[in-house]
Amino acid sequence: MSRWKLNNLLPRKEKVSKAKIAGRMVSVVKKVVGDNPKLGLTKLCAKVKEAAPNSSWHPKKTCLQSFLKKSGYKKRNPSFKPPLSEANREKRLSFAKKWMKDGICTLENVILTDECRVSSNPNNRRVSVWSNSEIAPNQIKMHSGGNAVMFWGCFSKHGTGNLVSLKSTMDGKQYIDVLTENLLEEFKNGKKNIPGKWRLMQDNAPCHTSKPVKAFLARNKIEFIDWPPYSPDLNPIENIWSWMKRILETE
Repeated sequence: MSRWKLNNLLPRKEKVSKAKIAGRMVSVVKKVVGDNPKLGLTKLCAKVKEAAPNSSWHPKKTCLQSFLKKSGYKKRNPSFKPPLSEANREKRLSFAKKWMKDGICTLENVILTDECRVSSNPNNRRVSVWSNSEIAPNQIKMHSGGNAVMFWGCFSKHGTGNLVSLKSTMDGKQYIDVLTENLLEEFKNGKKNIPGKWRLMQDNAPCHTSKPVKAFLARNKIEFIDWPPYSPDLNPIENIWSWMKRILETE
C-alpha cells in the first residue's frame, strides 16, 4: 500500500485556530494567577504549562505580561489594615457612643492590658501580589527566625504597671496566673488611693474571653469593658509597644 493511501486512511487531524487556543488559555492563566498571586512571570509561565500540559501552545513571558497588563493585573503591595466588616464598624461606633458624651470620654479609671511579641529578627516585609482590583489585598503572614519573647503589660492614666515576660504562648490558665500576680494588686491600690470606678480593658483574644477567666474576674469583682473586634488602634498601650520595639531594634 502506498504512503498516500496509508495516510489517507488515518483520521483527520483536528485543526484548532490560534484564537480558540488562546481563548481556552485565558481561563487557565486567570486560575493560575489567582492560585499563585506571589509568583513572578517566569514561574507563572511554568505553572501555566503544568496546568495545561496537552495544549499545543503556551504563552511566553512577554505574552503573559502583556495579557496581565491588558486585564488590569498589577503587582500590588498588601495592606496592613484590619479586615473591618460593616458589622464590626457598627460595633466600634456603638462603643464610641456608649463612652463618649459631648466629646468627653466618660470612662474614669481604666487599667489597659495587652500582650506583645518581640522578635530578635522581625520580618515586616510586604510581598507584592498580582491583583486586578484597585483595593490592596490583605497582608500575607510572613514568618521570621531568631528568638522571640511574649510580654504582658498594663497601665492607666495614673502610671504604668508591671511588665511580665512569658515563657510560652498565653493560655487561659497562664493568663489567670498573670492577673493574680500582677493585676489584683493594681486594682486594690487604685481603689484605695484614687476615687472613681475602676475597670479592666482586655481585647477579645480567646485566652481573655474563656469561661474560667470570666469567672475569675467575677469572683474578684473586676468589671471589664466589652471591646469591639479588630480594634487594637483604640488601645493606647499599642503606642508603648511600638516605642519599645523601636528601642530594641536600634540597640
